[in-house]
Amino acid sequence: WVGVGFPLVVFICSLPAALYSVDRIGRLLRYYLFAGKAVQIVDVVIRPGHNDKPNGSLTHLALSRPPYLWANHFRSGMYAFLCMPEYAPLQWHPFTICSGENDETVDFIVAGLGDWTQELAQRCMSAYQDSGSLPIIGLDGPYLAPTTTALSREVLVAVGAGVGVTPLLSLMSTIIAVLEREHKDGRRHLPLKEAHFFWMTRSADELLFGRKHFTKIVASPKLRDKVFLHLHVTQKASDKDVAAFLFREAVRRQSGIDHEAFRKASGGLPAAELICGPQLPWCWVNGSKQDVLWVGSLVESTDAGSEEQLADAYNEHWAAGVATRSGSRSSFASERPWRNQSRRTGLFGTALSRANIEEGRTSSLDVEAPAGLNAYLPITLGRPDFAREVRAIGKARPGDDVHTYVCGNDALVQSLQQVCQACNEHAEAAAESGEAPPQRYSVHYERFG
Repeated sequence: WVGVGFPLVVFICSLPAALYSVDRIGRLLRYYLFAGKAVQIVDVVIRPGHNDKPNGSLTHLALSRPPYLWANHFRSGMYAFLCMPEYAPLQWHPFTICSGENDETVDFIVAGLGDWTQELAQRCMSAYQDSGSLPIIGLDGPYLAPTTTALSREVLVAVGAGVGVTPLLSLMSTIIAVLEREHKDGRRHLPLKEAHFFWMTRSADELLFGRKHFTKIVASPKLRDKVFLHLHVTQKASDKDVAAFLFREAVRRQSGIDHEAFRKASGGLPAAELICGPQLPWCWVNGSKQDVLWVGSLVESTDAGSEEQLADAYNEHWAAGVATRSGSRSSFASERPWRNQSRRTGLFGTALSRANIEEGRTSSLDVEAPAGLNAYLPITLGRPDFAREVRAIGKARPGDDVHTYVCGNDALVQSLQQVCQACNEHAEAAAESGEAPPQRYSVHYERFG
C-alpha cells in the first residue's frame, strides 16, 4: 500500500497489462474479421519431404493481404503469426514474411518440422490430391525484426541458411521493386550500392522458391549492377550412392575446366574491374576454387517478344555506360550489337572484362541457346568461404561500411562474427598505414526457437 488506497502492484503492472490486453484484443479482431474471409490462401507450392511425407517438407503459402492493418505498417524482413483454427485454434506460430512491400500477397515458407507445420503441409497436400480443402489461416502482424534496417545500408551482405532465407527473399523482393521504380521515375530511393545474397541449402530444389526473383534480376540490367547472387548447396554425396558419386566426380572435373576458362575470360583483372551479373561465379572471383555447377531451371525462359524487349533494354543500358565495382563507367554500345547476341547466353557471358568488351570479344565458351532466352546461374557446391568473400566485398568498396545480415543457427552467426572481427582488424591496419580509408564490418542476426 502507498497511502492512496491502491496496492503498489496496480501502479507497477497496470500499464504492461493494458498494452498486452490491447495486443490480444487486436489479434482477436483480426482473426474474427479476416480469417477465411479477407485472408485466404491464394496459392500454395509444396515440396514434400522424404517418401512424399509432410515431415521435412517445405510449404510456400501466398495469402491475400488483409485490409486496413497491413498496407502502411509492413516492411521487408518483418514476421507475422499464423493460426490454423480448424486444427489448433489457440496456437499462433511466428514465421518470417518472404514477400516484398509491393507484392499483392503475404508469402511464407514453412518447414515441416513439428506437429503444426506438418499438419499444414498434410492438409495442403490433401487439397492438391482433391481429398480435402485448403485450411483456413488466421494472420496476425506484421512485427518488427532486425532485417528491416537493411534498406538503409550502402553495402549489404545477406546470409540465409535453409528456411532462414525467408527474410532475405522479402528483402530481395523489396530491393528489386524499389530499384525498378528508381529506373522508371529517375529518382534514387535507396542508398544501396550493392547487395550480395548468400543462400545456403542442403537441397538444390529449395532454390526454386526464389525463381521469380532470379528471373527479374537476370532480365533487368539495372538490377544486375547492384544485386548479386551466391547460391550454395552444402549437402555432401553419400559414399554408398554410386550415382551421386559419379555425378559429383563429373562436376568436379568439369568445374576444373570451367575455372581455367573463366580465368582466361576474365583476363586476370581484379574483381572491382569485372562487369558483374547473376551468372558471375563469385567464389572464383574472390579467389576460392570450389566446384561450380551452372543450372538453367532457376530462371524462367522468355518468349520471343520478351527476348526483343530484353535486347532493347541491354542496348539502352550499355549506351548509358556500365558502372564497374571500382566506380568507373564504360560506354561501348556501338561495339556490342546486343540484339544480335541476345540468344548467346554462355556460361561466362557476364564474366567479361572491360577490355574484352571494348574489343568486341566474348568467351570462347558461348553457346547457342534454344528458342527463348535461358540464363544459367552458378550453384557452388560446398559452404561459402566467408573469410575470403566478405573481405573481398569490402576491399572492392573501400571506405564503405559492410553490413552483414544473418538468419541461421548459432554456429553460422558466430562464424560470421569472427569473420567480421578479423576483417575489422585488417581494415584498421590498412587505415592506420594509409593504404585505405576507414571501414567497418558489422553483423546483424535473427534467431528462431
